[in-house]
Formats: sequence, structure tokens, C-alpha cells
Amino acid sequence: MRKLATIIAGACACLMVCASAHAQDKLRIGIITTLSGPPAVIGQQMRDGFKLAVQHLGGKLGGRETEILVQDDELKPDLAVSKVKAFVERDKVEFVVGPVFSNILQAIMKPATEGGAILISPNAGSSNFAGKDCNPNFFVTSYQNDQIHEVLGRYAQDAGMKKAFIMAPNYQAGKDALVDSSATSRARSPMKSMSRSVNSTTPRS
Repeated sequence: MRKLATIIAGACACLMVCASAHAQDKLRIGIITTLSGPPAVIGQQMRDGFKLAVQHLGGKLGGRETEILVQDDELKPDLAVSKVKAFVERDKVEFVVGPVFSNILQAIMKPATEGGAILISPNAGSSNFAGKDCNPNFFVTSYQNDQIHEVLGRYAQDAGMKKAFIMAPNYQAGKDALVDSSATSRARSPMKSMSRSVNSTTPRS
């Protein structure tokens, strides 16, 4: 997590070098992450890792003094939207870093990027934001949700498996898992697969 936070902080620094019109102003970055409930440990590590990375960089990114603002999305998309809008409109952040989960990412993409901020996701990587719907102000430092499951689907076929039952949480990352692993299987051979989404209050990414 610390290594990833350093990468994210470094990405912010690189982008700031390319946009140095306000080089003398303090750089404000808003972190939106899950700090409530069972998955809070992930959000805490994300927040602490990012702060540690900035500390190791002398408190500056791109040569600018950096102020970090933190908000808890509480794993509630509507609440996350309100907090990201406040980051952009009230606090005038130039970067929004987060979130952990894809259902939150789905909600905050538009208010963050259309508000003029650059959105950097350290974990969530919804597949629908790739390809033709990619956004020039959106960067993912982890992975695209479906890439892991595409590999698993291909492995299942290469291993000669004939049947599979796939179960995933009922939200964007889970849907990416179900669709891509099944699609990869069907594309390579007539493997039969059954899939089921389940409701979950603690999605993975």
C-alpha cells in the first residue's frame, strides 16, 4: 500500500510539472475513501499511505507545498458525490484521489472530472470507463476490474474445464468479474458457465 501511495503521489507530481501555471500556489488534494464500517481498514491504509508518501517527498508535489483534505465516503455513493462536489467547488482541489470501491467511483467520476479536477483511482477500475468512454482526466494506478477474470476464464479453458459456477457481489466490480470470465470462456470453447450475483455490503474494489 505504501508503494502504491508513492506511485500515486508521484503521478500527481508529474502532472503538476506539466501544469505549472500556479506553481506558487499551495496544491490541494482531496482524498475520498471508505473510513467507516468493516472495509474501513482499506481506506485507512490508502489515506495513511498517501500522507506518508507526501511526507517522504518533503511535503511537496511538483515543487508545490501540498495540503491534503480527507473525506469518508461511508460506502454511500450519494454521500460521496456531495463530498466530492465540495472538494471541487468549495475547497478548489486540483486532484481527487480515491475511491476504494467501484460503486463509489461510478458516482464521483462526473462531478470530479467535469468540475475540473483530475481523478486518480488507487484501486477501483470499472471497465466501463475504459476504451471509448475513457476520460483524459481520469487515471487508475491499480488495474481494470475485468482483467483478472479474463485471465481466469482463459485458464479454465486451457485447463480443459467443462463447467464453472461464478459468484460475485452485485455491483460494478462483481458484474465485471461475471461478464468477463464468462465471455472469455465462451469465446474460446463451448464451456458451460453459470453465474450468480449476490448482495454484499462490503464489495472488494
